[in-house]
Amino acid sequence: MSACRAWVLSKGALGQLAPEYVLIRAARYLNVAPWELERADGKWVQWALFCEQLDRELEERAMRRARKRSQ
Repeated sequence: MSACRAWVLSKGALGQLAPEYVLIRAARYLNVAPWELERADGKWVQWALFCEQLDRELEERAMRRARKRSQ
């Protein structure tokens, strides 16, 4: 558990990501129960994490544009 916490807090520089964390994070993004996602094809976990990252990047880009416009 502490290795997973270190990974999250260090943004991947330290520790190790627990598979349960990956599953729960993907389930949260897809709004399904983790045990249901666990039974599904593993590609859904990967797609959820990919889309979550893409959403985050798009939000950051939009925030940077908004800051530039307000200056």
